[in-house]
Amino acid sequence: MVFAVCLCAGRRRLFLSMGFGFCSEVSQFLIVLRERVEKREAEKLVKHVIKSAVKLGVLRRHSQLSAADDRALEAFRSKFHTVLMAVVSFCEVEFSYDRGFLQDALRDSHQSLKSVVERHLSDKSVSRLAGVFALASRGELLDSLFSGQVDEDVLKLSRMLRKELDRGLL
Repeated sequence: MVFAVCLCAGRRRLFLSMGFGFCSEVSQFLIVLRERVEKREAEKLVKHVIKSAVKLGVLRRHSQLSAADDRALEAFRSKFHTVLMAVVSFCEVEFSYDRGFLQDALRDSHQSLKSVVERHLSDKSVSRLAGVFALASRGELLDSLFSGQVDEDVLKLSRMLRKELDRGLL
């Protein structure tokens, strides 16, 4: 979800989104994540997301990406937008959660982004990204977020995402 804030925001918005609004979204994401995975693992995930987003932003800003890379990033943005819309929907509409759909959408998003990362970043960065999507796709994590009663912290994050989606920033 934090990836959306970093990567989907577009060229100019990428670094601007790391202002105060970005901090509150990251903080809320960490609160939700820390309740479900170890603190260290949650913090590492956010660190890896931010590192990857900044690296891709620098490549994009310095025109290091090809037209094919730009198309792949746009495909990622579109696919990840679907993930975010599903997440918000799962929070807003009772009994709408579909683990398989969300895992498939995350896998598709990862593949779109991986094609760019493999060409431009180190193997370590590729590995970090794989770890981020592996954690985000864990069935037990997704179930804890959306099965049954959705807790207030998840709802708050969902409202933040909805606001950004409605503004067209994600």
